[in-house]
Amino acid sequence: MGGRGDVSTDAEIIDETRFHATADPLLDDLFDVIDEADFEFIEDIHCDDGVLTLELEDGRAFVINKHYATRQIWYASPVSGALYFSLQPNGTWVSQGRELTEVLKADLVSMSPDLKNLDLSGCGGLELEE
Repeated sequence: MGGRGDVSTDAEIIDETRFHATADPLLDDLFDVIDEADFEFIEDIHCDDGVLTLELEDGRAFVINKHYATRQIWYASPVSGALYFSLQPNGTWVSQGRELTEVLKADLVSMSPDLKNLDLSGCGGLELEE
């Protein structure tokens, strides 16, 4: 087996419908929560065609996007770097043992400690049927 260990090779177990039904609400919810909070260090935020982008005042950016081929959510952060989140049976997206919402919150808090009470726990979170 070659390639990156954190890029899923079991994408075939998640059908396309389930992938979109869980990834789309997560990206939409993250957009809504962060946009509504109106953080000073975020210059612009937009979510288009499965790509959520947070452009920061200092020119850096977060990009969180659906990766159709691997059925993952790919995360690029100026704090954490690149991570690849796979869907779990409980409907959460996990990479290296951490949920996407936890990683994003930790990254945002590292940029602005005032965000320690930011609640992303209600984002996505669709329970999947077995």
